[in-house]
Formats: sequence, structure tokens, C-alpha cells
Amino acid sequence: MQNTKENFFALVRAAMGEGGFDVATLSESLQKPENLAKVCSLAELHDMVHFVAEGLKKLGIITENQRLSDAITKEELKAIFRVDRLDAELDSVCRLFDENKISHIPLKGSVIRDLYPERHLRMSCDIDILVKEEACGGAVALLVEKLNYTVDKKSNRDVSLFTPSGVHLELHFRLDDEEYLPNLTALAWETAEKGTDAEYRYFLSPETFAFYHIAHAAKHLKHGGCGVKAVLDVFVMSKYPEFIFGSQNRFLKETGLVKFSDAVTELASAWFGNGKHSEITEDLERYVLMGGAYGTLDNAITVEYTKRKGKFAYVLSRIFLSPRKLKEQYPSLQKHPWLYPVYQVRRWFALLFKGGTKRFAKEMKVSDSIKESEVDRTTKLLTSLGLEP
Repeated sequence: MQNTKENFFALVRAAMGEGGFDVATLSESLQKPENLAKVCSLAELHDMVHFVAEGLKKLGIITENQRLSDAITKEELKAIFRVDRLDAELDSVCRLFDENKISHIPLKGSVIRDLYPERHLRMSCDIDILVKEEACGGAVALLVEKLNYTVDKKSNRDVSLFTPSGVHLELHFRLDDEEYLPNLTALAWETAEKGTDAEYRYFLSPETFAFYHIAHAAKHLKHGGCGVKAVLDVFVMSKYPEFIFGSQNRFLKETGLVKFSDAVTELASAWFGNGKHSEITEDLERYVLMGGAYGTLDNAITVEYTKRKGKFAYVLSRIFLSPRKLKEQYPSLQKHPWLYPVYQVRRWFALLFKGGTKRFAKEMKVSDSIKESEVDRTTKLLTSLGLEP
């Protein structure tokens, strides 16, 4: 695993135009198809095979295994196509909103993509845009009428839509989260900076964007993992002084996320820059690499064990969802909290008759395999990061 990890990060560095590795040693190692295959497996876990392709190309490393080479090239072409399609769709949506005087803020990958050496390197699964809550209904109607979008589902913070060709758009109207993102919606609009190329297009201020990214990563980490790309984003942003992390970021300081921000920044430097590992970053590295791009059920359940102090309490928490989690599933509870028992029962029926029992059984099976030592290790990691279970 050690050599595989080192080779993977060396190729990501190469793709990003960074140094800090021995090209000859890397080339010799990757000439062995089995070594390159292992790197691709790790990259695939984090949705980053296109970084392997770009790194090999920039270093002039050619593999003799044609089948593996073709598979790697195919992933890069898919990334280029996907990003081109996302960019084109984002442009169409923003233009539509601007024409209809709907203030909007592009979020996440569509913004940070501009900071990468090649746009396709910062691939994402969907488009994220924030609009004001009172404008959301009209925005959805426009997307359906003018761009032939279809509504997939609604939550208490966003509307999920798809284009006829399958591009996914998450139209957010609320970014708040009781755990790490209190009042973020108001903060986003208060600190937003107007774009130069459109009347109603805004962008999060760099400080708010950095805070949002770290808070979002913290939330994902506690739900199974945040992926290598989230750490790479921090490395990329750190090159620009306007993106403020750590104790200098007032929002990170107010929400108690400075320790986590410092650890992610330190890990980013160790992976992609000239930094050194510490005990905390080594533990964080293990957790992030194991979790893949979108987290694993094992990691998520282990974190829940640390919160609930054991399996029995965890099982109860899965049967009786907290009001906060149930609100996310049933937005109507936001206005009618007294219906909490009704929706709890409704959820049980959904589990019984809509395939939920299989998911629940899988969770219970995974929970049986969780070792006490892993729970202790995760508890220690979260505590050291300031993310108290």
C-alpha cells in the first residue's frame, strides 16, 4: 500500500504541475503493470483516474499494457466530456437566471475549477447553485419550462433536478446546517461578491468559500469520508492569499473548526507540497484514503458508534431518527414539528415496503463487524480534529 500511495500522489502532483518526487523511480515502478493497476484502483476509489492519465502524460510514462493504457485514457476523456457538459449547462442556467433577474451563486466545483491547471481535473458529479428561498419556486418553474429540466426530489434545503441528457443540478435555497453551518445562508448573501460578467450572478467571498469548503468536508468526514479531492482543493486554494484558513478565518474560529482546518491544510501540504506528516495527519490520511470519494458505510457507522457509545444506542438511533434528520427527509416537518411521530411511522412503512429493509439489514451486518479498537481509533481522531463525536 505504501508504494501504491506514494505513486498515486506523485502522479497527482505531476498532473497539477508540482514536483517533489523522483521521476526515474516513479517511472521504473509504473512500468510494472501490476503497480500501475494498484494505483488506478486507489485513484478509482477517489474518482481520480483522470489525474493518473494526466500525470503519466506530463511525465511521458508509457505503459506496455495496452488494455490498461486504453482504460486510463478512456477515464480522462470521460472527465473532459463531463466537465465540458457541466460547464455548458451551468452557463445556460446562469444566463436564464440573469435574464429573469434571479440572483444566484454558483458553488463548489464549478467555482474552484477555475483555479486548477486543467479544468477537467476538477471533475464533479453535479452543478450546485444557491438562490434565495423566495425565488426558488420561480427558478424551478423556469428550468422546467425553458430548459426541459425534470424535478427529482425536494428537501428542506434544496431541489434536485435533471436535464434531459442526465446532468444533475442541486438548486440550493438553504445552506444552514445545525452542526457546522449555522446561519450560512444569510452569511453567504451578506458577504457575496458580484460577478463582473452578469448582473445577477454572485460569488461567495473567498473567506466564506474557504469556510464553506472546510465545514462541508467536516460534515462528510463524520458521515464516512471526504475524499482526496477535498484535501487537494484546500492545497489549490492555499496558493491564493484571499482564501483564508485556520484561526485567521473568523467563521472557522466562530464554529470551532480551526483544528480541523489546520489538520486538512497540513495534510494537503504533506500530500502535494513540501510538508511533513504528524501523528494527526497520518491518522487522518488513513481515514480519508479508506473512505474513498464519497465515504464508506463502515466509516459512517464507526462514527455513529463513537456518538452513541455502543451498538444498542446506534440501533435505536436508526429506528427512531432525530427530529433534525427526519426534517431532512420530510421538509414538511420544518413548518409542522408536531407531526414528528406521524412521519416517524411513515418512514417505517417506507422502509418496509420500498426496499429499506435490505439497506437496514446491510447496516446491521456492517455494524456487527465493527471492532472496538476501530471505534476507539476513530474517537481519538475526531477528538484530535476538534470534531467531538
